[in-house]
Amino acid sequence: MTGSKMIFRLLLASLATIMLAFPTLADAATKVKVLQVPPLQDTWNLGADEYEIFAEMATNVADVKIPRLEFKNTVATPKVGTTTSYGVIVTEDLAAAFEAHLRGDGTAALAALDAAESAAGGNARTLFEITMLRAQIYIMIGRTDAAEAATIRAEEFEIQTFNTNVNSHALRGEVRLWAGDPDSAIIYLARVAVATREWRLPTAYTSLPGNLGELFNMTTGQLRAYGTLAATYMVMEDFEQAFAWSKRAEAAAADIFTVATHPFYSLMVPYHADGYYGRALNLAVLGATRLIVKNDLESATVAFKSVHTLLDAAEFATPKIIVDALHAQALLQAGFLDEAELFAGRASAEASRRGLPDLVWRIEALRGETLLEDGRSDEAEAAFWRAQTAVELVSGALATDRAKRRFGIGKDDITYRLVNFAIAKGDLASVFRILERARARAFVDMLADRAVATGRQAKLSGKVRQVDSELRNLRLRTGSPAGATDELRDKQAQLALVRSELVTALRARDPELADVLSISNHEVADIQAALKPGETLAYGLPSRGEELVRVLLIDRRDIRIEDLGTDNRGLAKALSDFRSTAENGGDAGEQQSILHTLGGLLKVTDWGATRTLYVVPSGQLFFIPWGALDIKMPVAVLPTGGWLIRKPMDSANSDAVVPGDPELFNEMPQLPGARREAERVGARYDVEPLLGGAGTVDFDPLKF
Repeated sequence: MTGSKMIFRLLLASLATIMLAFPTLADAATKVKVLQVPPLQDTWNLGADEYEIFAEMATNVADVKIPRLEFKNTVATPKVGTTTSYGVIVTEDLAAAFEAHLRGDGTAALAALDAAESAAGGNARTLFEITMLRAQIYIMIGRTDAAEAATIRAEEFEIQTFNTNVNSHALRGEVRLWAGDPDSAIIYLARVAVATREWRLPTAYTSLPGNLGELFNMTTGQLRAYGTLAATYMVMEDFEQAFAWSKRAEAAAADIFTVATHPFYSLMVPYHADGYYGRALNLAVLGATRLIVKNDLESATVAFKSVHTLLDAAEFATPKIIVDALHAQALLQAGFLDEAELFAGRASAEASRRGLPDLVWRIEALRGETLLEDGRSDEAEAAFWRAQTAVELVSGALATDRAKRRFGIGKDDITYRLVNFAIAKGDLASVFRILERARARAFVDMLADRAVATGRQAKLSGKVRQVDSELRNLRLRTGSPAGATDELRDKQAQLALVRSELVTALRARDPELADVLSISNHEVADIQAALKPGETLAYGLPSRGEELVRVLLIDRRDIRIEDLGTDNRGLAKALSDFRSTAENGGDAGEQQSILHTLGGLLKVTDWGATRTLYVVPSGQLFFIPWGALDIKMPVAVLPTGGWLIRKPMDSANSDAVVPGDPELFNEMPQLPGARREAERVGARYDVEPLLGGAGTVDFDPLKF
């Protein structure tokens, strides 16, 4: 995955926090004919006819004129007593949920929705609006599993209310995108796009329609499908497809604006902040893809100026920073390096001023890529270090969106660049320091919010977790479209200081537990002092494409880099061959031959270990079957080099339970070597292993 792809994903994910919504019209007797779309089926793939229509829709799409918007309206969220575009009267609780969502306070928004739902009774229309908003709030706070569950529930209410599920189906596709599954997202979104292809919102009415809920539910589903398809293809770097779908989305959004800004209709159509936000997002994608695909700098400039006009009208500060960064990325992709650095620099400065480290590190990484492309390596290195510093400000207390981490959030790119800068200078101690902190940070992020060692320092670690929860909420609010007040930023800084003090106290009492909650810091000298004669630590170095796989080797006296003579692709092929042979029941001789080839690629005998080899893997090294290779010394795989410094567990006082080789009642084959392994582990902890039928917990392999 390229660095630019990661950044596109990050920027668009940062924008995707506000729902798409449409104007509100007062009810009247006349009804406008709305396209009838029966409930869409939830299947794994598109049918042949659907796929053919979908491909044609992306190929044959009319161009759109990028609007030069100059109006200045102040917009807001739906107020108490008004009627939403779905035909729901806004209660105090629902209004509070809209407002809390806008300012990024997910906790308050969900609490308000709970109250609104309790008061809704069994009204399917109201429950549909509430559940759709609930799904979007879950997207905002990174709980894509809960968001998907909400869309499934919303689908039931949409069918009851509108006899279709196009809107909830499209929102489910959006959830899949932010959950890191763009291929699945395309299936959901394409199905809606195909089903609604004949629909277009009327822009002229003889009288105000009385079926606005149906009218705008259909339009919302269609626009959500088009806009999210554009965003999905953007993050996949399929810019031609992103360009096509952003044009379709802009055409639909322009129709809505025509109604919303009409001199008569607009009197009854309060166009809310989220509508401005939705169009701004799509115009940003349209401008970026037009720049990349057509190299049309003039049109892209108009598009991004119009985006700023929309965001200014909605009084949204934070998205403008993200839009500038997206503009910079598109300029970089199109080869306009000076302009790219200008916009990235402006976005970074504003993100720093507003206390948004989540955005600072992403934008500074983008600046680094731009400067490196322009041959300004010293400035690029400085930008990557600023990105690294910002990353560490949020690590350990971030955990706001595990879904984004499934995309790969770009931190590896920063590490890759900084490692290469240090190697070029011959500073291998810095190489280790960079790698170690990156792995320690990943370890902390992975375990964020997980219950770990709950019986150890429970009071102190509980306080850290509580502060983390408060910090996450503040960071969401600070990074919301409405932005943050000075009071919020000050409170965030104070909590960060409190957290640092708590972690320092915890580290003094329980260093290992502190490593779960904060980034540890070790130097090469620490590792060398812990290594015994004959022991070597091999740290996998990050690599890309056809670059050789390399390891950083550390023993008691020396530190050096060893090239393995193969790239990740060569290593991946050998591993794939071995897995394929093992899974298909290949004979032992064939497996041994492949393992011999794999061992030849690794050249472990050249690494210098004679007693014990410790490995901190990277890339394909994660998948090496060390135990199957012809290596004379033990190999231990570690999450970080710092684990060598940890105190060993006192096996004499261990409460370990070691089950192994359980009785499977002839339903499943015994695992070869499992009994021997359990016996050896039991001996290590000085306990008798529970073998065969000695376990006291019933096991039904058919339910496993």
